[in-house]
Amino acid sequence: MRILKSLGFTGFDILFLFMIESILLGVFGGVLGGVVGIAGAYSVERLLHLPVVFPLSLIVAGFLVAVAVGFVSGVYPARKAAKMKPVDLLRYE
Repeated sequence: MRILKSLGFTGFDILFLFMIESILLGVFGGVLGGVVGIAGAYSVERLLHLPVVFPLSLIVAGFLVAVAVGFVSGVYPARKAAKMKPVDLLRYE
């Protein structure tokens, strides 16, 4: 972040970059979690002979929570860093 700020990126540019990155990580995490959950449910179904029920609403809710958590955890630090002055960022280390 320090390098981006010292190269002339605006606070909005840095925030947008981190927002996109955090949303993509949330999307990949949500998809991976959904795949692992469905595979685990089918494994339990084969072992215990229980019916498998996948309500679409719960899958979508889990995916949206993963994206929201990724968004918040990525945007908060980026917003904090985007407000700092480039000189302070370079002097930090």
